[in-house]
Amino acid sequence: MSEKQNLTQQEIAPGNSLAQPVEPKAKKGVAYFFRLDATRRITYMAVLIALSVVTKMFGIDLPSGKVSLFYIPCYLAGAFFGPLFGFMTGAVGDLFGFILKGGTPNPILTLGNGLMGMIVGIFFMLLKKTRPEIRLIIGGYVSMIICTLGVNTLGLAVMYGSPSLTLFQNYIAQLWYGVIPRIFFQPLVITINLIIAVGLYAVLKRHLKRVVKAQG
Repeated sequence: MSEKQNLTQQEIAPGNSLAQPVEPKAKKGVAYFFRLDATRRITYMAVLIALSVVTKMFGIDLPSGKVSLFYIPCYLAGAFFGPLFGFMTGAVGDLFGFILKGGTPNPILTLGNGLMGMIVGIFFMLLKKTRPEIRLIIGGYVSMIICTLGVNTLGLAVMYGSPSLTLFQNYIAQLWYGVIPRIFFQPLVITINLIIAVGLYAVLKRHLKRVVKAQG
């Protein structure tokens, strides 16, 4: 074998005469979830929806607000599955949670709770170069502002507002008497939910990575 042939062989497999096949790299930006088979995807989606219903039912009502872990499955749904499923998880959890508790669902509150997961999903799409944990935290706090101060307060104004006042006046009344007294309580609840959600996100991401690897 000539010196030129030896050099060519070394360039192909340097330091190893038995060249190993190179495993193709996964496409950048493709979440592990979307590389799972359909059965596993449906299973994970069903689990998160079920968790949203359960956590909605078993929240603790306090004078200053409600202690609930309902936000966690909504955040994770948006982070892993995107805005559409994030919205579905929050909306379905709110709707069935109210029904199973014997209450009457408020469509505006259902919309607001659906938007929580959707907003997190949108931030995961827009801030692709940012760490997932940061995207989750930003999405969680932005959804708190939009949903708590905006959509959910409007829903409470429609539900409990005085007929003698306009919708705007009822909204301002709910904003003052409902949100302002909870201005420190609600961020605390959201922060607790985000801490747990960030931890679960890391665990679930590693789990999905192993599942995808085993799946082949």
